Amino acid sequence: MGFFDKLKKFKDYITGTGAELHLAIDNSAVHTEGLVRLKILCQIKEHGILVDKLYVKLHAEEMVRYRDRSHVHGSGHRVGKSGGSTKTAYATSYKEELVIDQNFRLEAHGEYEWDAEFLIPPNVPGTYRGINANHEWKILAGLSKKGNDPDSGWVIFDV
Repeated sequence: MGFFDKLKKFKDYITGTGAELHLAIDNSAVHTEGLVRLKILCQIKEHGILVDKLYVKLHAEEMVRYRDRSHVHGSGHRVGKSGGSTKTAYATSYKEELVIDQNFRLEAHGEYEWDAEFLIPPNVPGTYRGINANHEWKILAGLSKKGNDPDSGWVIFDV
């Protein structure tokens, strides 16, 4: 391995660019069974990777926009005024990490895929998009390894 190969391997280690992950989501059974199926696709670049775990992070969040029409007067009392500013509040309604596989090696130039499924908890709201409020579900797949973890990026899906 020459100097430039070592440099390239080090760059992949630091930046997490040694692998590309993609998600394919099938939520067709979510309304009948509460089930979401996914396929995780991974392409490895020039150097093999030792992986501690393959994980999926689930996140559901509500976002509400509201108009704040009051301000605090010098005495600490709220005083109404016209106008105001638009503010946004966020609340996490669900958050979980699922481990799909652990302690394995992905070879250079390899293409890999895993299937997984999970149930949407019945007490967490589904997706909605309103004028002033939204509730969104999103998912991310990642490889935990030494250095920076490559991941798929957050993918929004409907429940």
